[in-house]
Amino acid sequence: MSTPAATASPDKAIQDAERDRGIPPKPDAATRAKCIRALEAISPAIVSGKEDRAVSRGRDTCGTVRSFPKDHAKQVDITRQRFSGAREFTTAQAERTLAAVRTHLCPKK
Repeated sequence: MSTPAATASPDKAIQDAERDRGIPPKPDAATRAKCIRALEAISPAIVSGKEDRAVSRGRDTCGTVRSFPKDHAKQVDITRQRFSGAREFTTAQAERTLAAVRTHLCPKK
C-alpha cells in the first residue's frame, strides 16, 4: 500500500516543503511584475535580466521573515546577503528590499 507522500507529485512535495518553511507559492504575473518593478527601483542590478532569480530570492526571504519574526536586524542581514551576489549591497538597500518583498510576495496575516 502506498502512502500519500509516495504518490504525491514532486512539484507538490516541493510546494509542501516550501510552505512549511514559510515560502509562499510562485506569484501570479501581476504580482510578480509589481515585485520586480519595486526591486528594480531599489537597485537594477538585483534584477538585471534575472527576474526569476530575483523573485525566487524574494520568496526565500519570506521564509526568513517567518523563521525570525522578532529579529528585524537578522531579517535585514540575511536579505542583504541573499541579494548582494558579487556586488556591494547596502543595509539601506536590504531594508527597502525586505519591505518590497514583504509587500508583494509574503503572505499577509
